[in-house]
This record gives sequence, structure tokens and C-alpha cells, in this order.
Amino acid sequence: MRTVTVHSQIDEEKCNRCQKGVAPCEAACPIHQDIQEYVSLVAKGLHGEALDVLLRNNPMPEICGRVCTHPCMSNCSRNDVDEPLGLPYIERFVADQVGDYELPRPDVERTARIAIVGSGPSGIMCAYYLRRKGYQVTVLEALPVSGGMLSVGIPSYRLPRDILDKCVDRLRRMGVEIRNNVKVGSDEHFEDLRSHYDAIFISIG
Repeated sequence: MRTVTVHSQIDEEKCNRCQKGVAPCEAACPIHQDIQEYVSLVAKGLHGEALDVLLRNNPMPEICGRVCTHPCMSNCSRNDVDEPLGLPYIERFVADQVGDYELPRPDVERTARIAIVGSGPSGIMCAYYLRRKGYQVTVLEALPVSGGMLSVGIPSYRLPRDILDKCVDRLRRMGVEIRNNVKVGSDEHFEDLRSHYDAIFISIG
């Protein structure tokens, strides 16, 4: 495993070179993670605060830190000088260093019910954002396990299953209902979902 130095003023200075507008690394990130902020906090040894920044956009930093294709590194401005920051390794370090944590709870509870078909990365992200806003979220997954391709497409030596299970359990404790072994179209008919839920998000890969 690659070793990354994170308690270094050099790392913070590298990232602070991107001072104006949106940093190239953040612009390249599919979820536009605030990379400069969490790198700066990690450089100061403020791991909990760095995790709070990560959780603004991402409920599974320990997963992204292991299997993300990291377009942020390809677009890091340090490529013009020497080499990019090891951003996914820093993200993974933060989540592993903090250890057990809980996802943010909603400030208000809403009565609207949302159904999400599929529990892969898209479904997980949708459930997280909606639940943070207080919506009542139910995820319907055809497989007996949650996570979609995270669970059945990535080998366990790349993504240990206990780490994925912890991420799914955090969503459940946050208030997201996840129902496995439910096939929409046979076990649950689409018209029934439309009558029982205020909105439906389809994330079947």
C-alpha cells in the first residue's frame, strides 16, 4: 500500500497554489468535493474536521478512498510542477483514522416519501442527500446484498466487504430504509410505487 505523508506543511502549500476560482481537482471531481479545505485540515492534524468536510458531499469516503478512479489527481495543478497529491489516499486515511462515526442527521423531518430503485453508488448518494434534507427514503434492491457493483463487481481485496457493510449500516442508522431481495416489476410493481411514494429515483446501473 502506498504511504502518504499527510501531516506536512508541504501538502497544504501544494494545495493552496489553487487560489482563484474552482480548483482543477475539485472541478474534475464528480461530486465536487471541497478538496482544498479537507487537505488543509488534514495537514493541521484536524482529522475529525476534515471528515466533516468530506461528509458534506460523500457518505462513503473510505470507499472512494479505495476504489475511486481519482480524476482529481489527473487534473491536479501539481502535475505542472512535479506530481499530484495522493488525494484518494488522504481521503481514505481520514476515514480510517477517525474510525467509527455517524452520518449527519437531518435538521427537519419531512412527510414526503421517496423510493429509490437500486442501491449502487447512485442510489446511495441519492438516499444520502434526500435523507439529509429530511425526506423519508426507501431503497429497493433486487440483490440480497446492498451496494450494487460495489458489492458484486469489485473484488473484496480491493474493497473489503466489512467496510462496505459499515457504510450501508450508517445509512440505515441515519434513517434510510433499505429493502433487499425486492425486484421492481415482480415483487413490487412500478404503478404501486407511484401510488405509495411522492417521487421515484431509478438507479439501476
